[in-house]
Amino acid sequence: MNKVFSILLALALAVSLGLVRAQPAWAGDGGVRHPGTAATSAATPHGADVAVAAGSDLPVMPLSVYGLYITSTEGGSVDRPGEGMFSYHVGAVVRLVAIPHDDYRFVNWTGHVDTVEDVDAPFTTITMMDWYVITANFEPLEVPPEQYDLTVASTSGGSVAAPGEGTFTYEEGAVVDLVAEAEEGYRFVTWTGDIATIADVGAAGTAIVMHDHYSITAAFQEMPLYELRISSRVGGSVISPGEGTFNYEKGTVVHVAAVPDVDYRFMYWAGDVSTLACIYCPATTITVERDHTIIAVFEYVRPRYCFVATAAYGTPTAAQIGVLREFRDVVLLESRAGSRFVAWYYAAGPPMAEVIEGNEVLRTLARVLVVDPVVRLVEATGTLWRSP
Repeated sequence: MNKVFSILLALALAVSLGLVRAQPAWAGDGGVRHPGTAATSAATPHGADVAVAAGSDLPVMPLSVYGLYITSTEGGSVDRPGEGMFSYHVGAVVRLVAIPHDDYRFVNWTGHVDTVEDVDAPFTTITMMDWYVITANFEPLEVPPEQYDLTVASTSGGSVAAPGEGTFTYEEGAVVDLVAEAEEGYRFVTWTGDIATIADVGAAGTAIVMHDHYSITAAFQEMPLYELRISSRVGGSVISPGEGTFNYEKGTVVHVAAVPDVDYRFMYWAGDVSTLACIYCPATTITVERDHTIIAVFEYVRPRYCFVATAAYGTPTAAQIGVLREFRDVVLLESRAGSRFVAWYYAAGPPMAEVIEGNEVLRTLARVLVVDPVVRLVEATGTLWRSP
C-alpha cells in the first residue's frame, strides 16, 4: 500500500513538473521515452524512479530524475537557477547563485544540504542525488551608527573645559559631558545654540545627548565687584580679613574676626551691618550685597586687681599678688560659690583698699595678719589645684 502511495505521489509531482503528458511524445528534461511504446516517465521521492505507460497507473521502467525546490528568506533571492521547483538527472551538478539585497548579506544554505559544495558560499553547487529542498538565508548588515559633529564655543569671560572648544565627532546617542569655567570677575549664565538635548542649560556642569549636528556656546557675564571697608576703634583690631578695603563679588560670604587689646573687650560691629550674621560676636560673617563699611568697637575694661592685697603690698606687681590672681582664675572662678565670692570681693574690696593704703599701720596689719597667711595657704596647696 505504501509503495502505491509513493508511486501516486511521484506521479503527482511528475505532472506538476510536466513529466507526464497526454501526448505520446516526451516533454521534459529529466524523462526518457522508449521507441515502440506509448510510455512516458516520472520520478518518485527517495530515488523510486519509474516509467509509466500512457493511460495506465502502473510503473513500467525505472527513471533517474530528481526534483530540486529552492526558496529564500527576506533580504535576497536565488538568481540561479531561480526559485521554485526544478528537475535534474541523477548526478547533475547544479550551480547555485544567491544575491543579497541592499543592506543585507548572504548567511548560508539550509535544508537538504548534504551535497552542497559550500553551504556558507553564495556561489556554490549542489549534486543531485535525491529530491532536495534548500533555502538561501540572508540577514541585515550591521549598519554603523550615525556620526554627528558637536561644535563648542564660549563668550568672553570664560571657557569650556570639557570637552573643550572646537568641533568634536560622536556617535548617535552619545552622552557628552559639558563643563564651563568662568574667569575671575565673571560668572556662567547659560548654554545657547542647539540646546534641545542639553540636560540643564543653566548649569555650568551638565551633558548633551547627540542626535544630530549641534553647535553650542557657553555664555558668561561680568560680575560687578563691591567694596568691603573694614576698620576698628581704639582697643583692638580686625585680623580677618584684616583692615582696609577689599573687593568681592555679590553674594560672597566673608569671615571677619576682631581681637581686643589688653584691658579691652570687643563690644559690637558698627556700620553697614544688615547682612552681618552676628553684630555682637567678635568672629562672624558678612554677606556682600553692595558696598559695605563695618567697624569693630571695643570697650576699656578696668583691670581687676586684688584690691586689698595691692593696698597691703603697695604695688599690683608683687609676687604674692600673682599667686592670688592665679588661684582666683584657676579655682574660684571655676565654681559658682567661688564666682560669687569674687563678685562680692570686687564690690567690697575697693572701699577697704582705700582705707588701708592711706594708713601704714593698717597696711602692715593687713599684710601680716591677712594677706601673707592666705598666700602661704594657697602656695601650700598648689599641688592640689595647679595643673600637673
